[in-house]
Amino acid sequence: MKTLRRLVGSLSCLTKKLSIVRTDPFLFKRYIECILLIGIAMVMLSCGVQKGQFVTTSTSLNSLSVPVGSVDMVVGHARGGSARETDEDANLFYVLCLVPGVLHANSSSSDSDDGKYTTTLSHAWNTEKGMFSVSIIWDRRTDVITIGNQEFLRSNGNVLFVCLDPNGKTSTQQAGNLGPHIRYQEVVQYIRQQIPTNQQISTVEFYK
Repeated sequence: MKTLRRLVGSLSCLTKKLSIVRTDPFLFKRYIECILLIGIAMVMLSCGVQKGQFVTTSTSLNSLSVPVGSVDMVVGHARGGSARETDEDANLFYVLCLVPGVLHANSSSSDSDDGKYTTTLSHAWNTEKGMFSVSIIWDRRTDVITIGNQEFLRSNGNVLFVCLDPNGKTSTQQAGNLGPHIRYQEVVQYIRQQIPTNQQISTVEFYK
């Protein structure tokens, strides 16, 4: 967004100077080329600009050693009026994903994508019991997170606990709210407190 503003400023400056160089054919041609290049850059940048109530600036994850799974954090900030960026970056929501009873993954992959209106987190684990995968889709316009066939309004709880069953289906629980600067271990500890009856969470361990 700051780069786009600088390009707009440069274009405005060049436009003002255009009247000065009209008498010099060589300079006039160069100024026209510069304006066209800046215009193309602005179009390319605007295509990648995120829309909605929020902006995602990064995502991070910590893989679990036991069982197979991960903890994700989505980092970003809210927009102000007229889509202005206002707030400091912070953790906007947290996701603990578990594959209960599966202790080892032969291979795994994780990806994140910030589309125009949605932020998507994708995970896949290739295990001795088969392939497990999950996608977490956050619609930044409506502030709704979709996992499988379940939807959650993020403002009702920014902590989500996802279990994948042997058939690869997901079961997700919304587990309350955490502050904007929380560590991975604190996410797991909090979910243990919120869902004390779930034995799978008590077995979670991180790589040391």
